[in-house]
Amino acid sequence: MRESTPQPHQLDNGPTKRRPGQRLNRELKTNNRVLNRLRSVVERVITHVKTWRILHTGFRRPFGSYGRVFSVVRGLVFYAAGRTFE
Repeated sequence: MRESTPQPHQLDNGPTKRRPGQRLNRELKTNNRVLNRLRSVVERVITHVKTWRILHTGFRRPFGSYGRVFSVVRGLVFYAAGRTFE
């Protein structure tokens, strides 16, 4: 039976948690900050793509055109964000 909760990625350990009564050293805090910034960007992009209903519903075109459609959508996402993708 399939679970409704998505499973974490194998290499994604998440941020380092502080133990009660202890502080995180500067290196761990920096690593947590970098990881959280990357994760927030990825989550925002996924939200934008789902908002445009590209991945919200099933792909209803011929499967051979999926790569081209996804490339166009990716370009639009980066264009809307003011960036270029090469």
